[in-house]
Amino acid sequence: MIVAEHVVVVSPPSGGAAFTVPGLLVLRVEDGLLTHVRDYMDGLGVAQLQGRASA
Repeated sequence: MIVAEHVVVVSPPSGGAAFTVPGLLVLRVEDGLLTHVRDYMDGLGVAQLQGRASA
């Protein structure tokens, strides 16, 4: 199993200001094949940056 913390840099196509989104990636490998992939991102943080949710 591989667990990796990452940060994605988002550049909106509308030309708005770029922002970062932290996340966690979980991979499980069995017999050389990926058998489980989950990518968890800070959805609430993204919504707050877009003005769609309050802090």
